[in-house]
Amino acid sequence: MTGADPYILSFDTVDSTNSEAARRIQAGLIHHPLWIVTKTQKSGRGRLGRQWVSDEGNVFASLAWPAPELSIAPQLSFLIAVAAQQLLQGLVKDKAEVTCKWPNDILMDGQKISGILLETAKTPKGEDWVIIGIGINLTSKPEESRWPATCLAETMEPPHPQDIIKRLHRNWTSLFQIWEDQGFTPLAKKWVQCAFGLGHEVRYSVKNKMIVGSFTGLDETGAALIRLDSGWVERIYAGEIEFSQGVGD
Repeated sequence: MTGADPYILSFDTVDSTNSEAARRIQAGLIHHPLWIVTKTQKSGRGRLGRQWVSDEGNVFASLAWPAPELSIAPQLSFLIAVAAQQLLQGLVKDKAEVTCKWPNDILMDGQKISGILLETAKTPKGEDWVIIGIGINLTSKPEESRWPATCLAETMEPPHPQDIIKRLHRNWTSLFQIWEDQGFTPLAKKWVQCAFGLGHEVRYSVKNKMIVGSFTGLDETGAALIRLDSGWVERIYAGEIEFSQGVGD
């Protein structure tokens, strides 16, 4: 684990910070945890290959980190989400509410301000690294998005992106130490404490069947827990859950 001051490699532009991190890992050029940060991205992407609008002034960054056991590596997306939620909530204080939306979004007053993309790559020696990509809307937001978007500038004067990365890294290292020492349970509790839509009705499609239930939190792996009217609790490990209209209003 690296210390409080992160290693940062900065660019004016790249195709995507996750792709740049993967190339460097695969070429054997990364030997310690490293943040790759850029002012703009030519081909920024989110989950499921969706485009990530990358206007200068916002945060576009990826953390290259030696991977734990790959079966539990997805838990790190919840860790970075809590780190980002704590950072943003600390900045806006009581001016807005910052929440975590399953599986990998950060919302401010119900509007998307940040997204996370977790990927992996191998070194030439076959060592696994995890790549934790994060985008944070500081000065602007996309005009069109699947979920209504916002940016920090709508609430306060945003810090410089590099300052955001340093603060985020401090939160990350503190939470990673908890995860390393105590496992995922305390991190899952922190995530649930700031979860969006907890207790509200959600929908999820499985094999062309629509499941409707109440979002009740996370299990010990990070799966979303959906309680059905029958009382049965469905575990959702991947994909997306749709929140009913009006949640967070």
